[in-house]
Amino acid sequence: MTYKGLTKGDKILIITILLVSVLSIFTVKTLTYDVPKKIVVIESQGREVKRYVLGPELEGETVRIKGQLGYSIIEIGKDRVRMLESACPDKHCIEAGWISRPGEMIVCLPNRVIIRLLGVKEDVDDITY
Repeated sequence: MTYKGLTKGDKILIITILLVSVLSIFTVKTLTYDVPKKIVVIESQGREVKRYVLGPELEGETVRIKGQLGYSIIEIGKDRVRMLESACPDKHCIEAGWISRPGEMIVCLPNRVIIRLLGVKEDVDDITY
């Protein structure tokens, strides 16, 4: 059996698979992360304590949340949020940095504080007259 290289059909198949893959990635990214409204949910010791809709009016605001070990300070940016200070010993929650995509979260297990970022689409499903 001799190897003759790629045929024209093989090249077309490879290019088609690459195009479909790139389009799929773009579609999933657009449908998942491009939401008009982002909501920050802050939980402490298993209960939701604060909820904010991200926007330019909240940029630079800090929130002080009491956890199991002490207070955590959370900084809110224009469309992102981070743990600024925490009473936990390891500070891994601070090292997580900013989160800005819906579905991301920062968890401080020792202090039992969770910051979740949710995305909300405001599509109208049905119109009645």
